[in-house]
Amino acid sequence: SEPTEPLAFGIAATPDLSYACIAVAGARADGLLHVEVTGDGSQLDHRSGVNWVVPRMRELVERWRPCAVVVDRGSPAGALIPRLEEVGVDVLAPSTREYAGACMSFYTDVQPRGGQPVIRHRDQAPLNAAVAGVEWRELADLRAWQRRGARVDITPLEAVTLARWGWTKRAHVVDEPAATPWVMYR
Repeated sequence: SEPTEPLAFGIAATPDLSYACIAVAGARADGLLHVEVTGDGSQLDHRSGVNWVVPRMRELVERWRPCAVVVDRGSPAGALIPRLEEVGVDVLAPSTREYAGACMSFYTDVQPRGGQPVIRHRDQAPLNAAVAGVEWRELADLRAWQRRGARVDITPLEAVTLARWGWTKRAHVVDEPAATPWVMYR
């Protein structure tokens, strides 16, 4: 499974900032959605600490020119937004309600009732462990992934959820050409 452009990236961090993850989402050639934890060939972008995230994200943005880089402002990774913006990364931040909706949409795309899943991924151990160990938390009339007190590191699941949300918001947006102004002469 391979994503095609346009791509969207998501960034997540554990509550104590001891681990962070960058993930990508993009459509496959067959139209299904592909998500995965990014990597440079030698290691996945699911690493200890957070100091590596900004330079790595800058590198990914320069290489891929993504349609979105998504960080939940209300999450631990939200602390990285000012540093990302300082290096020229345009960050898209969902509201709390949008984040909860993204979690629920991701879940329904992975476990649809009466059909095949529309999201595909590579068999990556950190993502598999996050999916297997995640629990829900209530957010008003919605639900979202439970970060605090999680039995496993769910940053890979959070990051692919954010990347998918950004892709659905921005992948099909076409830049409109600038309108020609009307000029009146007297």
